[in-house]
Amino acid sequence: MLFNKQFLQDATGGHWINASDTLTVKGIFQDSRTLSPGSLFVALKTGTRDGHDFVQTAQSAGAAAALVEHEVNGCDLPQLIVPDTLKAFQSIAAARRSRYRGKIIGITGSCGKTSTKDLLKLLLGNDSHATAKNLNNFIGVPLTLTSLEDSSPFGIIEAGISLSGEMEALADMITPDIAITTNVAPAHLEHLGSEENIAREKSVLSAHVQKENGLALFPASCLRFNVFSELPVPRVCLFRNGENMEGIRPGDFVFAVKQEEPNATVIELWLSGQRTQSEQYRVPRKGAGMIQNAALAIIAAKYSGIDRSSIETRLQDWKPSHYRGEWLADEKRTFFVDCYNANPVSVQESWQIFQKQSDPKLPRLYILGSMAELGNKSKELHEQSLQGLVLRPQDSALLVGESIDGYATALVNHGSKIAQIHFANKTDDAQSELDRFSGSVLIKGSRIHALEKLLSHYTLKAVF
Repeated sequence: MLFNKQFLQDATGGHWINASDTLTVKGIFQDSRTLSPGSLFVALKTGTRDGHDFVQTAQSAGAAAALVEHEVNGCDLPQLIVPDTLKAFQSIAAARRSRYRGKIIGITGSCGKTSTKDLLKLLLGNDSHATAKNLNNFIGVPLTLTSLEDSSPFGIIEAGISLSGEMEALADMITPDIAITTNVAPAHLEHLGSEENIAREKSVLSAHVQKENGLALFPASCLRFNVFSELPVPRVCLFRNGENMEGIRPGDFVFAVKQEEPNATVIELWLSGQRTQSEQYRVPRKGAGMIQNAALAIIAAKYSGIDRSSIETRLQDWKPSHYRGEWLADEKRTFFVDCYNANPVSVQESWQIFQKQSDPKLPRLYILGSMAELGNKSKELHEQSLQGLVLRPQDSALLVGESIDGYATALVNHGSKIAQIHFANKTDDAQSELDRFSGSVLIKGSRIHALEKLLSHYTLKAVF
């Protein structure tokens, strides 16, 4: 994306030095190691480094200009000086979004954001633009918005938060046409305190939808929070047939699982009161949460003008995001790898999918890393996440981390023997146990454990 000198100055309120009147930059980067020639380098300050120390490095890498908080001496690179480079970067992103004439879909939720974002990008077509990986924070959102080209008809922006007040800044930049909330669940409780506070933060994205033709889209479970049930914007709510239908309105959607296949789920989707006009979609994934998120993505695609035939065709190409529900195998083991992150809802869904799809004749090893940022409810929530999990005599569990008492308590309470439960303080300590095992393996845990390291010396192939 091209930005001229005047646009950048107007967006930030800063002033230029060393800049010609014809200065134009192509793209904006905050990392001098990955920037493209001709781009604007943003000198951000973090707890460990100061981007101003890398302005000359950025110039050597081909940067055309720098966004700085003070003049960097000894450097003739054009410099736009502002009081706060992060806020200025976000202001540029908001100004870019205001000039964009395509449709912006914002996605948030306690879990499932990235997988839903990846599916929606697939459904909206190859020319749609989406958040790379999970760059969904104060830096990732402006990086995504400022790389959005006018030729892209859709921009899909993921928004993640862990502290109160963070969503306001993200939503101010995104101002979505459609805001999707995947769910509200106990994640980041250490900082947010309660599910009510989590709901309040998540709802901010929906409250920022465009005033004309905007839409908030979320599952019926969010209606238990007043901030969602009383949203002052148009809404579409997704209900699961046979569950609590309180609060359903005309225009809301209902879905039902029509058929379970070995590696797919057929769902039926219809507008409230119009089941005779329902549509069926074959979703190549399993798990209640993932199927619900697929239904949300299908609805968003329909509201974005994608026809049913295209949605059906594109769905079949949906594959798991990296470390988010991949099935991999070597000669001795089949792995269900879902370890990019973890909270109580995603842990429960992961082991349920694992049990449903792994070979019942083989022993199972559950490698479970502890969940982070759960505050004083940590033990209780670890225990709840394994409610119903029963280790068969041939199965075992390997618990990784320091906050795993709740996991162990749940397993023992459901009839597992102490001898079936093994412990590792850190990920590397679990390697020898895994090396000795043959059978089916679940790998699930918070990002702090980087459990994918356990796979690094195996030769793996995707199995489905």
